Amino acid sequence: MRYLIFLSLFFYLANWRLVHNWFRKEEQSSNVLANKVVDHRIHNFIYKMTGVKLDHVYIAPSKALFAFCGGVTRKPILVISRGAYEKFKENALEWLLLHEVGHYVLGHTMGMVLVETSYAIVGWLILTVIDNTMLLIILSPVLAVLLAIATIQTNKRFDVQANEFAVKKMKHPIGMKEGALLLMQQAQDSGIMHDTILMKLFYPWNYGMWNRTIKDAEKEIKRRTQ
Repeated sequence: MRYLIFLSLFFYLANWRLVHNWFRKEEQSSNVLANKVVDHRIHNFIYKMTGVKLDHVYIAPSKALFAFCGGVTRKPILVISRGAYEKFKENALEWLLLHEVGHYVLGHTMGMVLVETSYAIVGWLILTVIDNTMLLIILSPVLAVLLAIATIQTNKRFDVQANEFAVKKMKHPIGMKEGALLLMQQAQDSGIMHDTILMKLFYPWNYGMWNRTIKDAEKEIKRRTQ
């Protein structure tokens, strides 16, 4: 039971944004996988810029701005929310697509699995050496939360690497700044004007990451104009 509580809570908290976005439903539709679209512009652009052939593009029925790309097969899937599909235009869309495909090209799917598995094993080993039942009841959820935070913070490095991949291939790096500003605006529209403790600990993307993305875009723009 102690392992079940720990593992269930740990894996949910470490992936809560992905789980939430995957099952998010704000329009009349069954689920993400029911919204497969044929957008040859996206397929052709990604293949031209990265050599990656997408299996499918899915539109998630949500106004929130998010996207993810992954898989361990030769043809990954790309999921884009309806909101992002409509709001990210031209340069910003270029960044969004290259960033997400960058995760696949750089092997981040397996990287994230290894990170999570490593922290899960650490938690498992800690629990095996504790015999006090009351201590186990208290420690299992606490340990799950702490290691989930460690997982999220470690996985942020993958987003930095995906940005580095994207900005080198972008025709117009200003799109990386525009995309970050759109994501920042989404938070501001929800009344979130700065990073809270929860955002810093549990959100892969927050004001810290958006500001870093903007600075990296400006740095690349400056480098190209020199």
